[in-house]
Amino acid sequence: MAAISIIERTAPAGSVSAGTAVFAATYRLLAMVLVASGALFIAPLLVFTDKLLGPRTQGVGQYGNFVARYVTAFEAKWTRGAAREGDALLGTADVPSLAALDNAISIVKQMRWITVGSRLQTTMTTAAVVPFLPLLLLQYPIADLSKKFIMRLVGL
Repeated sequence: MAAISIIERTAPAGSVSAGTAVFAATYRLLAMVLVASGALFIAPLLVFTDKLLGPRTQGVGQYGNFVARYVTAFEAKWTRGAAREGDALLGTADVPSLAALDNAISIVKQMRWITVGSRLQTTMTTAAVVPFLPLLLLQYPIADLSKKFIMRLVGL
């Protein structure tokens, strides 16, 4: 209440309502909190970026070369007719090996170069935003928020 009375005293008469001024100031404060929390908690994790990016790049290159040779040999053997007459297509170890190799290269490609995941980002953003939610009630009454939520939910 003290913040509202200060704003009412400092704002010119009729220019801005107290709720609107507090709500507008909240956006700036929320942005500062998000930036500060990112700098304090996420920025130190960026120290490991070069140690993760190098092995990922090297692994993708090495696996990429190996996969290219293997797929070329597989294609030559099974689609261009280089397989011997006695080789059976069913029961051969070539097809499961190709699938396992595809799985291995996809794991290497999915390796993140940054230790910050979406779960950490979501948790930190939620922790920063939730304390500001009661300030929404200064701008919008709970009945209006409920009505807007239900209208969006129903799709009208």
